[in-house]
Amino acid sequence: MPRNSKNTKFVQAVAEMNVKLTMQKLRDRSVVLHEMLDKGEIGMIGAMYDVGTGTVKFYK
Repeated sequence: MPRNSKNTKFVQAVAEMNVKLTMQKLRDRSVVLHEMLDKGEIGMIGAMYDVGTGTVKFYK
């Protein structure tokens, strides 16, 4: 599988990984968010919007 922008499956996988890593970084780098998430005071959900279909895929 070529790892470039012409490979739509690769681009999709990179975009999904970016959402998941960003969520993890937010949790890890913010003491306040980390504590609130651990206490169940807030939740965090990542999402990917497909402009072609109008659907949204959510990530916990």
